[in-house]
Amino acid sequence: FPVTIYGSATLVHSLGSSGIPVGYLPFEDGLERTWARLAGIEGKYSTFRLDTGASDAECSVADKYIEQVMKYPIHMEDRPMTAEQVMAWAIHQKVKNKIQLLVIDAFKDLRRQTRDVAEDDQMSQTITQIARRLGIPVWISHHVRKRDGVGKPDDKLTADDIRGSANIVNDARQLIVCQNWKDEHQNMRFAFEIQKNNNGPCPVTVEMERVSNHNYWREAPEIIQKND
Repeated sequence: FPVTIYGSATLVHSLGSSGIPVGYLPFEDGLERTWARLAGIEGKYSTFRLDTGASDAECSVADKYIEQVMKYPIHMEDRPMTAEQVMAWAIHQKVKNKIQLLVIDAFKDLRRQTRDVAEDDQMSQTITQIARRLGIPVWISHHVRKRDGVGKPDDKLTADDIRGSANIVNDARQLIVCQNWKDEHQNMRFAFEIQKNNNGPCPVTVEMERVSNHNYWREAPEIIQKND
C-alpha cells in the first residue's frame, strides 16, 4: 500500500474505514482499549478523557463511534499467540475475510519459550514467511530503547540500537523508527524516520503533531519546513 506513515491504530482505522480488510493483533492494549482508541480516531475525541472522568453525554458519543468502527472490516484478536499461531490466524483471516494487511502490535508481546535471541530470530523469520506466503504486507511494532550507558538519553535511535532486537533489521523490507522529543514549550513531539527502505525513494522524516485527541496525530508540514 502506498500509504502515509502512521501509528498502528491510525493505520488500521485509515484502511478499515476505506473498506480494506485488515487483520489486527493488539497484544499490547487488548481488544476493549483498542476499539476505544479506534473510536477516538473516528470521532476525533480524547479517549484519555473517557478514562479520567467523562460525562454521560460524552460516553454516549463514544459508544456511537465504537459501534461505527466495529462495522469496518477490521478483524482483531488479542489472545496470547506464538509466531506460528499468528501465522495460522493470519491464514484463516486471509481465507475467510480476505485481509490485505496484517498488523502486529507488538513483537515483544508474542509468546515465547525462552529469552534467547535465537528464538527471537526464528519468530522474526516466521512473521516474514507470513508476508511471503499470503502475499500481504505485515506491519509490526517493536519497542526499542537506547543502549544503556551509550550516549545521552535524548540521542536518537540508530540502526545499531535496533540490531539488538531479534533479526528484524535484516528481515524487514522497511524499518521506521519513531523518535520522540520535547520542543521549546516542553510539548511532546514525534517524528517517523526511515532507517531502512527497500521499496524505493520515500520521505526520510515525517514529523507529527497532536490533534486535540491523545490518540490522534497528523503530519506537521510546518515543523518540517522549520527544520529544513
